[in-house]
Amino acid sequence: MSRRQIRYIGLAVALTVFIVLFSQHSIEPTTPLTYSHPSPFRIQHQFKKESSASKRIRLDRQHHVRKAFLHAWKGYSDHAWMHDELSPLSGEFRDPYVGWAATLVDGLDALYILGFRDEFKRALKALKHIDFTKPNAERVPVFETTIRYLGGMLGAYDISGGEHPILLQKADELGEFLFRSFNTSNGIPVPYYWWEKPHDVLEGESNVIIAQIGKNSTVQNSASANID
Repeated sequence: MSRRQIRYIGLAVALTVFIVLFSQHSIEPTTPLTYSHPSPFRIQHQFKKESSASKRIRLDRQHHVRKAFLHAWKGYSDHAWMHDELSPLSGEFRDPYVGWAATLVDGLDALYILGFRDEFKRALKALKHIDFTKPNAERVPVFETTIRYLGGMLGAYDISGGEHPILLQKADELGEFLFRSFNTSNGIPVPYYWWEKPHDVLEGESNVIIAQIGKNSTVQNSASANID
């Protein structure tokens, strides 16, 4: 048995033990738990009543954040539109993430949250012209593509209340493509997918980071849940 196979078996055993232990603690008890006092735990921080001085500071900070974002977005829009990244000093563009306009897609939710709705709609129109079935590179970085593109579109779809079906359509298109990277003997996705090479089953790799596996699985499952 090779070292790589031993590593995969060890990883599989560790994940199995974790899932079993987690499942045991996640089983809903037959008798509902009762508390004599409210739970001290909460997800959202409970803010105190805001003073007029604190409000002025908050609004001033928000203004500067929106101004900085718009400056960066304008630079990308003017010099690197439909490319992945802008080099701010040279004004040139780069395509390290397959050339599917990573900044545009990854920034969709930020555009919506910050209230730049005209730019958000413009970006949605551009999104329609991105073909997620055909990369503009020989290999696809699966982890980066998942979090920047698939995660970006699902996040924007959620934050905008599901009002823009194009986000889900394109997420489905990309999800179908990325799903091929999971076609390995052990189900662990390859870190880089050489999509043009003919293959039936991809050869697994031994240098896959656990965080990559977890994030890919989480976002892929989220995509399936939203699409279903």
